[in-house]
Amino acid sequence: MNQSCCTVLKIDHSPCRGEQIRDAVASCDSEYIFFASDSEEVPAESELNRWVRIGRRKKADLVMSLPESPVGDTVFFDLQNFPWNFSFCPVVDGKLFRTSAIKNFLETPFEADWLHSPLPDIFLFLGMSARVCGIRDTGRFPNSCRGCIRNWTEEKTWLRNLPGSRGNGLSLSRKLWAWECSLIEAAVELNFPNEEILPAFEPSSVANLFFRKHPGRLACFRFPGKKFRPGPVRRLGVFCWRLSTGGAERCASLMLQEFANWPDLEVILFQTKPIQPTDYPCPANVRRVILPKDFTERMAAEENLLREMRIDTCIYFDHILEMTMFDILLANRLGIRTVSMEHSTFSYLYYEGVPEMCNLRNAVYPVADFVTCLSRADALFWSSQGINARYIPNPLTFDPAGKPVHERKNKTLIFIARMTREKGAEDVLHVLDRVRCSHPDVQLLMVGAFPVPEYEKTLRDLIRDRKLENSVRFIGFTADIEPYLEHASVHLLPSVVEGFPMTLMEAKAYGIPTVSYSMPYLEAAREEYGCLVVGKRDIQGMAQAVSDLLGDFPRLNELGRKARESLQFFGSDRVYRRWKLLFRTLETGVEPEALSEPPFSPEEAIRCMKIQDSEIICGIDYMLSSAVFLEKMKKGIVQQWKQENPIFSMACKLDLFADGLPPRDGQKGGVLYHGGRILFKGMSGVFLGLRRIYRFFVPWKDAEDRDS
Repeated sequence: MNQSCCTVLKIDHSPCRGEQIRDAVASCDSEYIFFASDSEEVPAESELNRWVRIGRRKKADLVMSLPESPVGDTVFFDLQNFPWNFSFCPVVDGKLFRTSAIKNFLETPFEADWLHSPLPDIFLFLGMSARVCGIRDTGRFPNSCRGCIRNWTEEKTWLRNLPGSRGNGLSLSRKLWAWECSLIEAAVELNFPNEEILPAFEPSSVANLFFRKHPGRLACFRFPGKKFRPGPVRRLGVFCWRLSTGGAERCASLMLQEFANWPDLEVILFQTKPIQPTDYPCPANVRRVILPKDFTERMAAEENLLREMRIDTCIYFDHILEMTMFDILLANRLGIRTVSMEHSTFSYLYYEGVPEMCNLRNAVYPVADFVTCLSRADALFWSSQGINARYIPNPLTFDPAGKPVHERKNKTLIFIARMTREKGAEDVLHVLDRVRCSHPDVQLLMVGAFPVPEYEKTLRDLIRDRKLENSVRFIGFTADIEPYLEHASVHLLPSVVEGFPMTLMEAKAYGIPTVSYSMPYLEAAREEYGCLVVGKRDIQGMAQAVSDLLGDFPRLNELGRKARESLQFFGSDRVYRRWKLLFRTLETGVEPEALSEPPFSPEEAIRCMKIQDSEIICGIDYMLSSAVFLEKMKKGIVQQWKQENPIFSMACKLDLFADGLPPRDGQKGGVLYHGGRILFKGMSGVFLGLRRIYRFFVPWKDAEDRDS
């Protein structure tokens, strides 16, 4: 179809696709050109004319549909600053281009013969400078999308072989990832099955999109990974979001210091947070690299760095971050061996209110070569899911041999943790309030930072209400907790969930007994190891146990002695010995018997399974009682309704508009209110008048309405 304003060009996905585009544009005299697949139905002429009128009115070089655009009917942007949160199929098919804009682009010199690439469309979208008008529409070209997917794998290889990975002076690496994410989104919205999507795209991009927008696709799904590749461990990449504040970060610091001393091993730390003065120690011979937060920028930078540094093995500390899962998939695709560390227990995600991470981890962890766990119960749980899990506890934060153990006679309690609800910061104050009834001179040291500043006010208000001002001392965050442990007699662990609490081991090093909520999977939280356990969230039970200890110092010191002696089963030398065995397995492919724990007896396996069921149920119950989780669910439901129901979306917009109006009792508000009433009555009168005129000419409608 040729018209003076628009020419429709049908093209296929053959190897000469680029030449078809070039030749058609060169011979086109129309103002606009519409590309259509040779296997797709061309839009009606009236629809094309509407697009042309919009393009002329908005002075757009490219007019295309943006299905379910969240900003209304149209949106405008420059193609070089494309907002990748919009969903669209990034091929020329189904889009209206201004002919002069494409001609100018074709005249631009390039470093490579991109017209003969497997998928030349990418250069139009990544190299062309154009003003884009996006129209809210649901139009799709499924056959074009399938043809694009077929060519995509070859195109990625072709692009990566360009000199310097550049085309027209543009670095393609970051936009390549963004372009791929958009194409995956188009395929998902066209209901392509996972089997058709996975072979063509980066596993990290697929996981990112599924997790953010289509979590249901991750259920009962596992990413295919490359087979285990034994080889020397010489360049170790350690991934940790930051190196401060948390227990996992402290463990990362300790392990970096150990790995840095191993011969023939070069260690590189990849982190996201910038280096801070409060960071835990990091050896000088460990190179630190800061990765971007944005997914596309991170993947592009990380891929280049892993290749350039020739990393052969990666260890990941941030088990609860979705970005860690994407990092694992990227490393596996590059042929790098991966070890993910679980720094909590299997039910942790429910307690944290992020159950959506469960499907993502279950889909990604089978790709990892090993998953290390902090308890035998956790190792059994992950192994039952078909994941290669091994039990390796965390190293101790200091050598207990040089720590003084003396008889405890004072009534000082110590709580060391981030000041959050999950760690039991409020519970420990309620415990203190009850213990004061029996021991008025009891003192509490609270050591740790407030991740949420508003929560500090909550705790201080509770202290004021309970009149605990003279019994509580906030220490804040400190990397040196030894002075406070030396003066404490009882350690409190009121967490609802932990993996391998470093503070428990630190208290043991000083011979301090611990009173803890029940976490039966914890290897070190047993009475024979100097730890008294009460029911989960049993504030009265914990207060009674503490009161009994403060009234019986011989028993308190006996438990402290047991706590110190139990460290022989958790010494750092044992931990690093197991890591060396794991590295030997990665190098040889043969696992030493000492790395595998003895198999569970039937009775032990049944007990562990009961623990797993109980902890998961407790975690779900805790999650459903969390105001933060319920608010997150509410926002998710509202957002879904806004996308699926235009009337509900309009009501939300009107509600926001009404919130922004001046109050009715003010001068401006009164004018708007009365003016609105007058306008509404006037419009109602006009509507009723038109209705009466209509009924006058078609009186039989009244009878039909009555009959119906």
